Formats: sequence, C-alpha cells, structure tokens
Amino acid sequence: MTYSTRKYLWWSVLHFTFVPCIIAAIVLISSRFSGYQISAWLLFWFAIDGVLFGAAINNLRECYAAEPMEGLGRWQVSITDLIVIALFFGISMLAARLLISQNEPMFLSLGLPLALFAGLGYAIALLVTSRYCAPIEGIEKWLGALAWMAVTVVVTGIATWMHFGLLLMLNWIFFRQN
Repeated sequence: MTYSTRKYLWWSVLHFTFVPCIIAAIVLISSRFSGYQISAWLLFWFAIDGVLFGAAINNLRECYAAEPMEGLGRWQVSITDLIVIALFFGISMLAARLLISQNEPMFLSLGLPLALFAGLGYAIALLVTSRYCAPIEGIEKWLGALAWMAVTVVVTGIATWMHFGLLLMLNWIFFRQN
C-alpha cells in the first residue's frame, strides 16, 4: 500500500474516532462525579476508540515522516487575513446571539464556546490554506479556508453519526430483550 493510500485510510480512522473519543472522555468524567455506572461493553467500546485514535495519530506521523507533504507557502497570515478572522468570529458570535437570544446563561454556556471554536477553526483553516494553496490570495483564500472548515465539519459529523449508528446497532443486536 502506498503512503498516500495509507494517509487516506488513517485520516478516515482519525475522523471516525475523534469526536467519539471526546464524548467518551466527557461521559467517563461525568460518570465519575455523578456516580452513574457505565456498562462494561461501553467501556470496551471507548477503549477501542482510544486505541484506534492513537493508532491513527501514530501511523499518520509515520506516513508523513516517510513521505512529507511539500507545502507551497508558509504557516503565516497577512494583516487582512487577521481582520477576516476577527470578522468571522464576530459574525459567528452574532449568529450565536441571534439563535440564543432569549436565554443569557445558555448563550454563555453554549453560544460563546461554539463561536470560539468556529473562530479558532477558521483561523486554523486559513493557516492550512496559506500553507498548501499559496498562489491564491484575497477572497479566494478566505472562501477556500471556509471550504476546508466546512468539509472537515461535514466529514467528522458523518463519521460520528456512522460511529454511533454502529454502536446502537451492536447494542440492539447483542443486548436486546426478547
């Protein structure tokens, strides 16, 4: 198998296990403080997620060490890119505020973190676009970064729903009541 094929495979595994690992950590931490008992098969499932996530990171490091990706530019943004990041963050804050306008505590606990993650995600996407799509500038670069971010969110979301669909299907097959 070529390194580029292995990269696609391990990036898929990483997308498939990233969000479930975060959810598993939240569930494990909250069950520790709430006293809720987690079943053994769910702990086993979380362990498999963690092992696959670690294997994906390890194999991606190995693949990129053997066949590094040549970047066209540098990991840097211009002053106008920083202004666009600030505008994107402001627009995401405005959208969160408009969607959660009636409930101030909910905005602080849900809207503000979502806007912060959206702004951070856009900044990372803009850095990636600057590095690997160096010849483009201006609005093409900003829309390209938005496309990178959207594709990442969609692929991770689909992988997460597939993951939990598989988890529910296995739960139904092996633990259903007759």
